[in-house]
Amino acid sequence: MKIRKHLLKESEERLRLALATTHQGLFDLNVPSGSVTVNREYATMLGYAYESFHETAESWRARLHPNDRELVSKVYRDYAAGLRPDYRVEFRLRTSDGSWIWIYSVGAIVAYDIEGKPLRILGTHLNITERKEAELRQQESDQRLSFALDSAGIGDWNMDLRTNIATRSLQHDRCFGYTEAVAEWGYDTFLAHVHELDRERVNSAYMAAMAGQGDHDVEFRTVWPDSSIHWLLSKGKFYFDDNGTAYRVAGILIDVSKRKSAEASMLAIETRYSMLFENSMDGVLQSTTDGVVVAANSAACAMFRLSESEICQKSRSGLVDMKDARLPLLLAERELHGHAKSELWMIRGDGSRFEAEISSSLYNDHSGSRYASLVIRDITDRKKAEADINQLAFFDPLTGLPNRRLLMDRLGQTLSSAQRTGQISVLIFIDLDHFKYINDARGHAVGDEVLKCIAHRLTPLLRQEDTLSRIGGDEFVVLMASPSHDLDRATHAALAVAEKIRLALSEPATIEGQKFNVSGSIGVTLLPKYGQTADDLLREADTAMYRAKNAGRNRIAFFELTMQKKIEERLAIEHDLALAIAAGQMEMVLQPQVDVYGNAVGGELLMRWTHPVRGPVSPAIFIPIAEESGIILQLGNWTLHQGCQALVRLAAAGRQMDLSINVSPHQFRQADFIEQVRAALAQAGADPTHLILEITEGLLIENIEDTIDRMLELARLGIRFSIDDFGTGYSSLSYLKRLPLFELKIDKSFIQDMPRDPDDTAIVQSILSMAKHLRLRVVAEGVETRQQADFLMAAGCDAMQGYLYARPMPIDKWMQTEMTLTGEGGAR
Repeated sequence: MKIRKHLLKESEERLRLALATTHQGLFDLNVPSGSVTVNREYATMLGYAYESFHETAESWRARLHPNDRELVSKVYRDYAAGLRPDYRVEFRLRTSDGSWIWIYSVGAIVAYDIEGKPLRILGTHLNITERKEAELRQQESDQRLSFALDSAGIGDWNMDLRTNIATRSLQHDRCFGYTEAVAEWGYDTFLAHVHELDRERVNSAYMAAMAGQGDHDVEFRTVWPDSSIHWLLSKGKFYFDDNGTAYRVAGILIDVSKRKSAEASMLAIETRYSMLFENSMDGVLQSTTDGVVVAANSAACAMFRLSESEICQKSRSGLVDMKDARLPLLLAERELHGHAKSELWMIRGDGSRFEAEISSSLYNDHSGSRYASLVIRDITDRKKAEADINQLAFFDPLTGLPNRRLLMDRLGQTLSSAQRTGQISVLIFIDLDHFKYINDARGHAVGDEVLKCIAHRLTPLLRQEDTLSRIGGDEFVVLMASPSHDLDRATHAALAVAEKIRLALSEPATIEGQKFNVSGSIGVTLLPKYGQTADDLLREADTAMYRAKNAGRNRIAFFELTMQKKIEERLAIEHDLALAIAAGQMEMVLQPQVDVYGNAVGGELLMRWTHPVRGPVSPAIFIPIAEESGIILQLGNWTLHQGCQALVRLAAAGRQMDLSINVSPHQFRQADFIEQVRAALAQAGADPTHLILEITEGLLIENIEDTIDRMLELARLGIRFSIDDFGTGYSSLSYLKRLPLFELKIDKSFIQDMPRDPDDTAIVQSILSMAKHLRLRVVAEGVETRQQADFLMAAGCDAMQGYLYARPMPIDKWMQTEMTLTGEGGAR
């Protein structure tokens, strides 16, 4: 017995040493007395000092967590009754600070009484708080994961390969069409639910993963209990022991039927699109919104004569004519509405251009990036066909000129505009004289060549906005749209163009080395007239043409007889005026300007024209014609030279005085006018300080700064300036102080009713007062009565000019007279 007790004591001592090494608490419970002996680690674990700690069965139960008491009691009862091999249990104990720790306790009964009741229990306490808290956190995480997977429609599973038993979530079984959990599930059960067409592939993937060849990742079809087919995605991971043998596999299961269906639909769409893209007869491009091409079909490659990669490198700027004004409009409309259509000029790889019909739309790809599609159709052939149809419909096939149909359309538009705006337009009818003789003598082929030659000859004579048409046979019509608002100017323009046409037709036409003389009879009418139609106009011009033909052919006739006479007279004057200087018909006459004493202090040189047939022609007639025709430049230069020569003659005769000559605004604005003045002065050797250039107020209306610069440059030569007909123009008085002026000439319209007309009298007085303040000399024109002269002298006028003192006369005659201009000898 002593030996047995000794051995037990040694065993207990070894146990204490082992427990001290592993930091486990040791307890020794005396069951009958309830006293407990513990080691230092036991007390320390609960937060007590070992020296003052006393444990009893009663105090231990008081520290036990209320929720764990039933569990601990049951484990002990089962162990004591022999239902468990040992006493093992986890529970919570309260520490000295009131907190709870988790204890893993293992114990055993080491002594019984004679009745077999426990006398002594020996056991250990191990603090497993950290592990339990980790397990609780893991359990909470697993619950959250399970909730998330279930909410996302993901089933999870875990299968023990040693038992072939799988634990699954309810969502796992739902993926196979079950509303409630299946009782048993193993790999065979799983494989039986895989569609027979996918079963071998799925099994091969499973076996490969189990052999360590990657994770299990496979999509397959399953047949639900209602016979419907669904697609599932199964992902699993195998776990291997130290020997490399798989012992567990866990994973997830997802119903991907909707995605597979969408993919199938998308694949079908992409397949159809690909077929359309590649097989379309139209060119198709895909590009970014800023024009970078990302794809081109074979039709586009053929159209641009480039490979797809070459098209992508060129992008928009290399494929589209960027100068095409329609491009910005198409891009703006596409941006606004998402789609647009237009026609654009495109550029092939060899640099040649072709016109295409473009249909473009914007779209977003699956990632949300913005792209554009462009369908391109080469419309070169269509445009050519349209042009051919238009040419046949509206143009003469022989000459290429507009035909009668197009002429009448344009004539109708011009007439409507003219009736609305009052702008005058012109219609000219041309019929070739004796053209039938050419056809009869040389054949229609030669006649056709003559017609083409005439069309080519007449076209450059017209403005771009005018229409030259061939309306049939040898008849041509010209529509001049809105040459003027003024009837006289429009009539003059019509006559000028008609005369150019007549002269151009008179030139021989050389066909096949032979010359043919062709002339034309030309009829002219103007529009609009009240109630006039396009047919009326054509008939009027045709009537005028026959009047010209009946008058002897190769002539111009107007539909209105009065206008015809006026135009012919104007044309004749213009023609003769151009020859007048060379023929010696022009003459300069002098009208003196006198002071208050009747002495000649200056004079004005005036132009006179004596025609050999018409006799004297009034300046009121020929000066406006000279202005409109441009002959005024020739006349103005001649006047300048005559004025300089007159200054020299007067100086040589001892009658040196200031002479005024008129300068046309048109002449003054010529770029070489200053040089003309220098040349005239140098050639005659005249003194420029006695030359006065008379200009009108109209010269000051346009480009005043340039006018002032020219006047200042001429003033530096010594030349002085006078404003003629002062008070009748539109210039601003503010310019008077800036201009290098010498005098003002009061227009005779203000003098003739003076002094009985108070308005004219007030105007003249105002001009004289203003001139005095500006220190300008004043000459009054058109003085014809003593009352006018007396008033002007009393008002302080510097000089007077008019019939009261002298009519204009040749310079030689004026110098020969010895009479004193007192106002008594003037003849009317």
